[in-house]
Amino acid sequence: MKSFRPIPLIAVGTAAAVLIALFSGRVFGPWKEYSNNDRARLVVVNAFAVSHPGYYVSFEDIRDGDVDIWPDGGSVSMDLSPRSPHVNSTVQGHGFRARLELLPSGELDFPWLLETGATNALDALGEGAQSDVESAAATLSGIEGPVVVTALVWLARPLSEDVARRSWSNGFDTVFLSPLDAETSPVSWSPSACAWRGIGDCDAEMMRSPVRQFQRWVSLLEENDAPALKQLKLDLQEVRTRAQEGLVHGYFATGRPEELAKLSKDRGIRQMQIVDVALIP
Repeated sequence: MKSFRPIPLIAVGTAAAVLIALFSGRVFGPWKEYSNNDRARLVVVNAFAVSHPGYYVSFEDIRDGDVDIWPDGGSVSMDLSPRSPHVNSTVQGHGFRARLELLPSGELDFPWLLETGATNALDALGEGAQSDVESAAATLSGIEGPVVVTALVWLARPLSEDVARRSWSNGFDTVFLSPLDAETSPVSWSPSACAWRGIGDCDAEMMRSPVRQFQRWVSLLEENDAPALKQLKLDLQEVRTRAQEGLVHGYFATGRPEELAKLSKDRGIRQMQIVDVALIP
């Protein structure tokens, strides 16, 4: 009878250790909370959009294969476009594909983002620069032709959404629910279809209310989401506080030059900066 040489226990132990290490990384890694890709979209993609208001995230174009996350890491692919009068400018060739990497270390590797009129305006305001409302009004008065304009508008004091709408009834591209500073990311929200953002169904009022959509998103966050939010310079408690307050500090507004010129005369506006101008297609 042919005899079999026994496998050394050391070799068996080494192989088992390797398998356990690989398996544990895929089960117990730093991103285990988001290996359900729907949860990754809810938390990570929305948090990216919240903290990067200078860009439009095309939530409607995110497919299942674009979110591929395991406990030990993965990636999220998104279509981004600069904030402009044509909000979803990806359809006009201005957008680009960006990839957010979730590393095994628990850190995020961000895509390289271009500076735009919106990001420059936000950075300047966050660093304490004063954008003169009168200067913006003078610029608007000199704009002619069939164009639309996007402006960053900052209020003299935070207002409820209903009150803020009284001076700008065209609808908000994005609202800011916190002050801007150089150390933290702004807390913002851009209204879009709730199902695309993974926050459930919305009634007609919530569809047009970025504040209520933001509050719905925050209600779905959990304590173990704090590390992921921190990677995006968002503090979970701060986000919850802003949701509870529900106050608008500023917003991106898009309209005809004469409409924004009228808005600039509102005494409730503290600062206004023209972000972009585009021809009406």
